[in-house]
Amino acid sequence: MSRLDLKTKLFLSITNVVIEKKHKYTIGKVPYNVAYVFDSYEEFKKYFEFYLPDVPEEVINLAIYTKSKKGAIIALKGLCDQIITQSKLQYYIKPLSQKEIEEIHSRGKITPLEKVKEWEAFDLCAPGDTIGSVAKRCVQFSNNCHECLIEYASHQSEYDPISFKH
Repeated sequence: MSRLDLKTKLFLSITNVVIEKKHKYTIGKVPYNVAYVFDSYEEFKKYFEFYLPDVPEEVINLAIYTKSKKGAIIALKGLCDQIITQSKLQYYIKPLSQKEIEEIHSRGKITPLEKVKEWEAFDLCAPGDTIGSVAKRCVQFSNNCHECLIEYASHQSEYDPISFKH
C-alpha cells in the first residue's frame, strides 16, 4: 500500500473499502467492498494474464475502482473474479443445418439444444445435484440453470435422448 497517496487512502476509508493483500482468483460471492491494490497497471494486467491468455484491456479496466496519484491501481475483487469467470466460461453451440439435424436424428440422437430442452422439461440438473457436486457451477452461473445447461450441453455435438423403461 506504499503506492497509495493520502487522498486515495482517505477515499478508500470513506467508501469502506477493505484491501485484500493476496491477489487470488476465487469462485463465489465476494463482499462488494473488497479490493486489490496493484502497484502499477502492468501488475494489474499480469494478474489477469495469469488466469486468461488474452483478455481485452477494455474488459479488465471495468474492474478498476480508482487509481492513485502514485500509479497504483485499486480494483474490486468481485469484478476481477467475475471477469475471469465469465471469460473462462465462453461456450459455443454450433448452429446446425436442417440436414445436420436430420442426420443426428437418424442415428437416434438429439442435438445439444434439444438436450437442454429435455433437461429443462424434466427439471433436471444435468451436471449434478446443485447441492454438493456442482454447487460451484450454480455460483458461476448466478443460479441461472438455463445458461448452465447450455454451457454443459456445448461439450458434445449430439446426445442420447432420455428413455424411460417400464
